[in-house]
Amino acid sequence: MMKIICTLSILFTLTILGGLGYLYFADPFGINSLLFPEKNINSAKIQNINSNESNVNSLNNNNSTSGTPINLSVEQKASLEKIGIDTTVIPDVIPPETEKCFIEKLGEKRVNEIKAGANLGALDLLKAKTCLE
Repeated sequence: MMKIICTLSILFTLTILGGLGYLYFADPFGINSLLFPEKNINSAKIQNINSNESNVNSLNNNNSTSGTPINLSVEQKASLEKIGIDTTVIPDVIPPETEKCFIEKLGEKRVNEIKAGANLGALDLLKAKTCLE
């Protein structure tokens, strides 16, 4: 009976450690960058630079000056940089299609709060990630 309990407790422990290891190394929810920002800042910047360059290029390819101007406050820039986003590659204008997508994903109330100066959170970015791709 004691051998069965020991075996089950070892299997349980290994399962928990394996799950935690997966969550740490695979980082499917992006929690690693929130818990350890200094460790992941370089890889996050590289990923964000690559994705933001393509976003800027796609926004610039639209050649539309119509849209909502982006005027980020110092606090908003700081919160974005804390998450690992390079604020220097953010375009000056959000096209109407992208803004509609933000409203669909975040809700009009939250989009208006962000426009008014509310800080962007990691959850906001996770919800609206598809709008930026």
